[in-house]
Amino acid sequence: TYTLGNLISVQLFDRLTADIPDVMEQVASGRFDTLLAWLREHVHRHGRTMTASEILEKTCGQDLSVDPWLRYVTEKFGRLYGPLA
Repeated sequence: TYTLGNLISVQLFDRLTADIPDVMEQVASGRFDTLLAWLREHVHRHGRTMTASEILEKTCGQDLSVDPWLRYVTEKFGRLYGPLA
């Protein structure tokens, strides 16, 4: 479940930052209202009426994919350790 959560979180975060480009600046300044409103609209309101796959499809336009996570870790750790061989 940790692996699935990590994969799902990156897909949702990509969509979140596409919808609200300055969300990280808002969070850094202690303002969480926009983030919470986005989560309520796209994730929380569905509760158990939709599966995680259905929420991803509806919110992100695709089913679970490893590609966003690979892009994220390559970008994050590439700065520390250099490009992958």
